[in-house]
Amino acid sequence: MMKLPTMMSRWILFACGALIAVLLFRNRRSLAEGIRYLRQVWTWNPSDVSTLRLDGNFGICYELVNATNTERFRMVADTLRGVGPQPELIPVPGEALPNILVRLNNEGPYTVFAAHYDKSRETPSYQGACDNTASVGALLAAARDLAHTPPSQPVAVLFTAAEERGMLGAKAFVDWVRREQFPIATIINFDMIGRGKLATRPSALPGIYFWLPFVGEIAFDGRVFRRGTSYPLPDPTLIEELRAVLDDSLVEYQQFTARSDSNIYQEAGMRTISISSDDMAYLDRIWERDTDRIELLDEANLQLAANLIVTFSNQASERQAANSSQVAQE
Repeated sequence: MMKLPTMMSRWILFACGALIAVLLFRNRRSLAEGIRYLRQVWTWNPSDVSTLRLDGNFGICYELVNATNTERFRMVADTLRGVGPQPELIPVPGEALPNILVRLNNEGPYTVFAAHYDKSRETPSYQGACDNTASVGALLAAARDLAHTPPSQPVAVLFTAAEERGMLGAKAFVDWVRREQFPIATIINFDMIGRGKLATRPSALPGIYFWLPFVGEIAFDGRVFRRGTSYPLPDPTLIEELRAVLDDSLVEYQQFTARSDSNIYQEAGMRTISISSDDMAYLDRIWERDTDRIELLDEANLQLAANLIVTFSNQASERQAANSSQVAQE
């Protein structure tokens, strides 16, 4: 009779140990990415940046953060006209402001670099510096360089409207692509860059995903827990192509997910990837908050994104030439 409690205790301990082992194994990637997040929290220093220069490549960001969405549209369109390419305006049903598309050489299939230009709210206290002024500034700088020295690979730059209103601009672009039979090879979407390195993130419900027994996948965005759903990881070949440009300046997240225009492109079956800052602690601090201010942006991060666009465009040309040469030899 004395052995029964001891045996039961052993079984309980074994079951608890097995459950902990399963939890750790199933959540090993979430734990690794969560530890990276905690390190970012502990080392947070808001002034540890090279602030944007007013007369530098991204000086337009100072105007954009204080502008309404209508003014932001005009600034983007006028800047693109000033560097050469004539922008195409793609209407967004039900919205006053259109998408803006610029083709930077040849006919497709195009590598499209995209970012939304709208802010979630137009109040004096909200700048939307990271979301998504920084990406707009990086794309405009890259578009200027590519317009001056166009790559042979077909490249386009897309600025979408109404992302903050249900990604209506991205949906309108997908409809336009199908209607106009606009050929696309890849869409690389930039959303919430601004500090640290650049990161690729799967397109799904936003947050960090982890698994619980009898519950399944849970997504936590720093404020709300939600039942998660399975999601595809970005194309590993595309990640390697980006890594060939960025090397260790690219972080690959698999459990920290994002919800952006890239979700719409993914659902449409397009080859796409979402790029943000790798500093998840920073993004958590400023997402949809008045703390999303321009003084927290690091010029080095925006330059990293602009260099990625220009270099990737030219390397895409080299890859296409290499593939054509290989086919000819065969």
